[in-house]
Amino acid sequence: MTKNEKYISVPLTISLLTEECTKDNLEIFIADYNEENIILKDCNYILYKKNGNKDYPKWLKDFQKKVLKEPNITGFYSKTISEGLTLIKEISYKGHNYTFAINFGQGRHNIVKDKINNTFGIFVAQKILLNKQARVKIAQSRSIEGDPVNKNRMFANEIDQEALFSLLDTDEVMRELNLLADKNSTDFSSVIGKYGPLNIKLKFKQDEIPCIKHLDKRIIELVELYNSITDDQVALLFKGLQPVKKDKSEELYGSLCEKLLDNNNKMYLFEPEMDYDFMRISGVKYKIDGNLDKDEKPYTKLDLNDYLNIKNNPTLEDLKNDYVILLDEDDNVCKCWNILETLYGEFKYEDGIYILSNEIWHKVEENKYNRINKIIKDITDNNFVLKDVVKINTVKEIINYTKTDEYKNSTDKRIPREGFFNIEFAKSYGYTLLDKKLINIDGDSIEICDSYNQNGKEFIHAKIGTSADKLTHLFAQGYASARAYKMDTTNYINKVKTVAGINIPDTPIGATINYLIINSKKVNELTFLSKMTLIEKIENLQAFGFNVKLTWVNDINIYPKGIEVNENE
Repeated sequence: MTKNEKYISVPLTISLLTEECTKDNLEIFIADYNEENIILKDCNYILYKKNGNKDYPKWLKDFQKKVLKEPNITGFYSKTISEGLTLIKEISYKGHNYTFAINFGQGRHNIVKDKINNTFGIFVAQKILLNKQARVKIAQSRSIEGDPVNKNRMFANEIDQEALFSLLDTDEVMRELNLLADKNSTDFSSVIGKYGPLNIKLKFKQDEIPCIKHLDKRIIELVELYNSITDDQVALLFKGLQPVKKDKSEELYGSLCEKLLDNNNKMYLFEPEMDYDFMRISGVKYKIDGNLDKDEKPYTKLDLNDYLNIKNNPTLEDLKNDYVILLDEDDNVCKCWNILETLYGEFKYEDGIYILSNEIWHKVEENKYNRINKIIKDITDNNFVLKDVVKINTVKEIINYTKTDEYKNSTDKRIPREGFFNIEFAKSYGYTLLDKKLINIDGDSIEICDSYNQNGKEFIHAKIGTSADKLTHLFAQGYASARAYKMDTTNYINKVKTVAGINIPDTPIGATINYLIINSKKVNELTFLSKMTLIEKIENLQAFGFNVKLTWVNDINIYPKGIEVNENE
């Protein structure tokens, strides 16, 4: 860039669409396609409008609902409409056609999610980083405990690529790269690569504005970056699970239904979103071929076998068009996803082990896959049978609590279900109840455990449900307490005696950390992504001299019918 030459930055959100998408079949990748929304159709591009709904701003509705119900002040404001635009552009390069959607405003909602190439944004950003065309401003990596994601790693300051790659843990899955170009760059000023879109501020000379006629060349440069990234380069950023490029994904989808019917493969259904309390759900139904049998008795769990009993030889289109329906106690629909969104799978295919989760394919090295699965299998107890007295008394205490003035006068209707379970569990098995017994080690407040088995030298940490945040808390709680026991043994022992009134052995060697998962709504399975998060805790605990146990507890309904559920419980 010369001193006198001026450049203008143009922010663009660019998505590469899947191969079947072209400017001649807009209906397959534009949601609720309507030909009347085409603003302009040129030989080089198409402009497609995204309609918006005229409504009051969200902040105003929240204010009126939560801050000041009366008087109603919405009449002082006008309803606004939020619309958007998608610029659809085809690029021909080296005998291959690429279709891009460049979205403005709410235009991103035009594009059907599964028609977006998942790896384009993150791979282009990583290649730019590897080419030393930019430096890391912010990086976000997320270890997935189930789905969705539960851990973020962010760098507020700049960091070089070598430091970034060395800091990433082996169980992390990178989801976003935020890059800042050198101030003298004439190509772009900043880049955010995500799973899917690429947000980039491209620089154009003043005489290249408007830039529509110069976009082809700049997009081809991005395609070259995307196509040039190697598997080894991908592995630098994705140490745990490597995302699979779209052409390989399509190949894997072609084998999915065959793998689905092979009992040797690990396949099951799980909830792809956790923006609700799964325990609110009282039943599961399936919408098959567009029909929902309203008279059919709901299933109690999310189970792939139930779907396969109804549709015993599904096609890929069936998986996309059949739905899981989650119902509350009044048979109202709480959540609805197509089968493919909820399908989790692990299987061997040609050159490796592939994992399907949330409609995204990952590849994992086979030795790593086998090693982690063996460790989890070795510590898992699927055969634990809970005493009936614990089931009966826990439910009784929950029901009795809802009749108390404390509950009736409460605004959030939160019920300490886990607390009632821990009380009855410890009492029935003769264990010491330590739920909410906190000790302070080096300024950190640590919960010892939920119950302690003196005879078995066993620290039991219990958690209701299998959602990502709950399992994260469970695994971290057990690890933090055990680590304090190992690293500051005398202090830990003394504080346990002071706070809990019990004596524990003067060495942690041989003690057991038992992760107890209370599960009544799905099969006893952890996703491989969840296992990757747990495995580090297991290996460290075992290195400290602890035994580790994972116990599944089934057949206890601690969400009795007719009792309200607070999502924060």
